[in-house]
Amino acid sequence: MDNESLTPREIVETANRLMVSKRGIEAVEKYFSKDYVEHNPETEGGNLEGLVKSLRDMGFTEEAPNDRQMELHIDHVMAEGQFVFIHQHITEPGMPTVVFMDLFRVEDGRIVEHWDLVQTEPDNPANKAVRMY
Repeated sequence: MDNESLTPREIVETANRLMVSKRGIEAVEKYFSKDYVEHNPETEGGNLEGLVKSLRDMGFTEEAPNDRQMELHIDHVMAEGQFVFIHQHITEPGMPTVVFMDLFRVEDGRIVEHWDLVQTEPDNPANKAVRMY
């Protein structure tokens, strides 16, 4: 597959959906650079190897998928040049909703860098006027 024919937005959205659907290794092989940089402090090494380890540990790979029934909801996407920003949330039966703000940098058809903020939607928020997503 020639990723360079895809927009950065298409690359990020496709990789994102593959990972949530427990096809993380496929996502990494097709859409991530070998020189990938991960800024999440919970990802060991801050690199592609650490991302793969995290995906395996959480059951987001084909080899040992978890049995979680997660649903990804993309709320907002903004793309400019090599940067793609996604505001999204994941719902899962019996679990609190988790909201993500992700920023990806894409270069030469591959994701080369990622930053994120993750927050669980509180059961009893002080702000009841609007939702987090």
